[in-house]
Amino acid sequence: MELTSCGQEQSPCSQNHGGKENGRTTKSKSCKKVDGGIRTWFHLTDAGHARWMDVGRQAIKRWTGLSARDLRILDPILAYPLVILGRRRAVVVNLEHIKGVITAKDVWLLNAKDPAVAPFVESLKHLVMTSNQDVAKV
Repeated sequence: MELTSCGQEQSPCSQNHGGKENGRTTKSKSCKKVDGGIRTWFHLTDAGHARWMDVGRQAIKRWTGLSARDLRILDPILAYPLVILGRRRAVVVNLEHIKGVITAKDVWLLNAKDPAVAPFVESLKHLVMTSNQDVAKV
């Protein structure tokens, strides 16, 4: 079974979203395979709001301004060396267990539930909250 963007598990999508072309039924572009790259990300905003999100690669690309090539560094299947990659709108971090994207307004982390990463996540949340409190006092 495959997950399609029309929201149903099918093996190929049999729904008719299109019309007729040369006597054959066509499928519209809304019924295409969804990338299996949906993963759980920990999202921390500059305001200190933290949440868990199941997000695909395309959404991360749109929100961070990164290319697919830059996000490939975070792929767990591919073996990339330890790297901190600076781009115009974001920084991509791949340091053993800590994998994520940092922008001016957000931090997106993979594997945040990993016991090796959890102390870093808690420290990051604490730093963001205290910096917000310091800014509010000024």
